[in-house]
Amino acid sequence: NRDAMFNLGLIYDKGEGTFEDQTQALQWYEKAAESGNRKAVLALGFKHSLADGVPEDLVEGYAWLCIAAKLGEESAIKALDVVKTRMSDEQLDASQKRYLKITQDFKKSAGERGSTGGS
Repeated sequence: NRDAMFNLGLIYDKGEGTFEDQTQALQWYEKAAESGNRKAVLALGFKHSLADGVPEDLVEGYAWLCIAAKLGEESAIKALDVVKTRMSDEQLDASQKRYLKITQDFKKSAGERGSTGGS
């Protein structure tokens, strides 16, 4: 389930009970986010925006933070203003395109889960 996927991401992210593995953390956060876990969406936004265990990618981070903000995550709403000050107009445009791609992928993934009865 999506909470278990998020928790696996957190375990790998922090190295709790296992070796820290940022690649595994990102994979589990992405799976959890695609399944609708708001905390995972937020984690992806912060990890990319702050270069937390991954190379800094303001475009990717801002896109994920936009999704988290739309889901009602207060810390994402506040972080967007800070991240935005560090971005060029071109990066903001690219982030908007990335946001649209992510949300389209979510809708497609949700449709596939719904049509197969999976979760």
